[in-house]
Amino acid sequence: MDEKDISINRMAELANVQYRIVKKYYEQKSIRIDLEILAKFCYILECDISDILYYQSPSSNLTQHNSNLDKCI
Repeated sequence: MDEKDISINRMAELANVQYRIVKKYYEQKSIRIDLEILAKFCYILECDISDILYYQSPSSNLTQHNSNLDKCI
């Protein structure tokens, strides 16, 4: 969102989701990944899901998460 100069509020409007949901994704605090919401983000930002989501092995105490979301969104 930063690269596209889209605010959290504007993304919420464009994706038709609640502000708090977008904020959780943006701040990397989302616990549950919703593929429909990610698809909306990708469509709006004209990016691939791999631009905002990556997998890191459990050996580093992490599972799939959206830590690159702030770069794309």
